[in-house]
Amino acid sequence: MKLVRENISFQRGVDPKTSLSIGRKALIDEWFKTWAPDVYYTIDSNLNIEVKGSLDLSEKNVDILPENLTVRGYLNLYKSSILNYH
Repeated sequence: MKLVRENISFQRGVDPKTSLSIGRKALIDEWFKTWAPDVYYTIDSNLNIEVKGSLDLSEKNVDILPENLTVRGYLNLYKSSILNYH
């Protein structure tokens, strides 16, 4: 049997799940990276997401929005898959 040693680096003062890019915050970050890479958003400690500007998802194949999402500007879902989601 061979012993495998692995180093895991955590960021100091950061939740380990966030540091390892796992958990709900990482999923939210991945959603924005995929569907709205140019949109600035914030996530608080309760995982409430706030977009201070607008969120344009028109003609995108997105079928679900993140939970606890607040968009202060306009939310454009024109011809997006979310409008056809059942």
